[in-house]
Amino acid sequence: MKCKICGTDHTEDDTQNLIMIRCSCGATLKGNAYPKVGGKSNLYTRRHYNWLVDMALELDLTHEQCRKLSEMLEGTNPKYDRLKFITTITTSRNKRSGGI
Repeated sequence: MKCKICGTDHTEDDTQNLIMIRCSCGATLKGNAYPKVGGKSNLYTRRHYNWLVDMALELDLTHEQCRKLSEMLEGTNPKYDRLKFITTITTSRNKRSGGI
């Protein structure tokens, strides 16, 4: 398995038992143990997504903490979009503060 960004070869890593591999350049690669999600079942739903956004706001997470949380959520849902998650938190935070 090669990194699409830097071209580093990860074939010697234990890709059979890993869900995700983080390359030294920061890219995320799917390992062979990546969950095979069929149909409409995902590891989390829209309700969980909204709950996570509300939790991040309630805990008053910093931008760095939100970034780390969004990275940790990668691989939990094939449709998960890290930037959309951070944008949703930022927009919700602005609405709560009266900024928008």
